[in-house]
Amino acid sequence: MIYKTLITFIFPILSLYLLASCEEKQAQEKLPIAQEKDSKTKEESIPSVSYEYKIKAPKIPTGLNFCNEPVPINQAFIYEKLDRELLVNMYWQSQTFLFIKRAHKWFPTIEPILKENNIPDDFKYLALIESGLMNVTSPSGAKGFWQFMPKTAKGLNLEVNSFVDERYHVEKATIAACEYLNKAHQKFGNWTLAAASY
Repeated sequence: MIYKTLITFIFPILSLYLLASCEEKQAQEKLPIAQEKDSKTKEESIPSVSYEYKIKAPKIPTGLNFCNEPVPINQAFIYEKLDRELLVNMYWQSQTFLFIKRAHKWFPTIEPILKENNIPDDFKYLALIESGLMNVTSPSGAKGFWQFMPKTAKGLNLEVNSFVDERYHVEKATIAACEYLNKAHQKFGNWTLAAASY
């Protein structure tokens, strides 16, 4: 369970990295552009695109860590789960692009709050995993970027009633998430278990 959760944390980080690498490689390669076939008139010409679409499995990096804690990818179960997450999500381009766009918008708000509360920067991906960086409501009633249930939110000093719901307030909800994670880290002794408890 702990490692399954950990894998879920790692895939966005690696997906963003691998996507950036692929974009850089494509920029270096020259792809043929649309060319008109030879014809007597322009009306008769048919444009065509000629390029190769290649699907490649991403390489699993060695020495992977989460919050400076080593990920045991030497275990077959962990390796296979990570490999699956990368394959499934790397080629879900539309969703990955949306995640990157939202990350550029919201990470500058989330990162300083994490730093101020002594939470490792890797935890910004928790909001991405939980909500896709959107103020959504889960079927169980969890809400906001950090997906707090009403009771948990109130226990972390967020106002939740018929008129106000601070789970939708990104800054206040991020501070509440930091409080939760710091308590979990004190209880369990490492960030991996704190992440799994979330």
